[in-house]
Amino acid sequence: MWKHVVLVLLCGFLVCTDQLELIDNTQEPFFDVTADSVFTGQLGGRVFLSCAIYNLHNKSVSWIRERDGYILTVGRETFISDHRFFAVQSDTGLSDTWSLGINNVRMSDQGKYQCQVSAAEKLSRNTELVVIKPQVTIVGGPELHVKSGSRVQLRCLISQTVDPPAYVTWYFNGKMLVDFSESHVSLSHSVTESTSRLTLRDINRSDGGNYTCQPANLQKAHVTLHVIEPVEIEPRLSVTSGVTADLGSGLALVLCFLLA
Repeated sequence: MWKHVVLVLLCGFLVCTDQLELIDNTQEPFFDVTADSVFTGQLGGRVFLSCAIYNLHNKSVSWIRERDGYILTVGRETFISDHRFFAVQSDTGLSDTWSLGINNVRMSDQGKYQCQVSAAEKLSRNTELVVIKPQVTIVGGPELHVKSGSRVQLRCLISQTVDPPAYVTWYFNGKMLVDFSESHVSLSHSVTESTSRLTLRDINRSDGGNYTCQPANLQKAHVTLHVIEPVEIEPRLSVTSGVTADLGSGLALVLCFLLA
């Protein structure tokens, strides 16, 4: 009797009445079916697949890879030689959330996974991992031709990412470019892509070569910059003067001949 009185009192402070059943040890565990079941990870990054379970108590949770039936984790222990896989548990008070973490995500990791609870009857929830490959390109590449003395802005576009890159590093002929003034390199983000800009002013032939942009934890993109010196055109005045002089001499000779 007193147990139920305490629970009712707690209800006013911690949980509402329709959730009291959830903290009853006699109840069987069940999944939160409203939680996400499809997760997106990017190639080379880290991703977490999660399942929320009510009334878990002291029962263990396992993660199974569906395509081959491998047991990846049981509790917090990893049961596969590929140690990119690991399990994380968090307790919200009303439910336990067990997550399967994968480091350095590969395209082969894409597929379905099961979150299983060691209950009297088999209890599992299907989840799916979708892996996307980020795209990194330099606009106008792989070859750019510019005139000496001009201003050039190289744009590195990063798209199809789960999380935008925290920074982008630029290299010139394999050597890192450091912009202490932050006036030559910039990084901006939009909903669909991130853009890093490298600005070169009053360039000359020594600025020609290979430029590389390297977003954090992503693949590189390259462009070769060719600097073209302006072609000097010889003045045509001397030629015109010469023609004029020759014509003048010819006319003088003709006049002299006629007058003779």
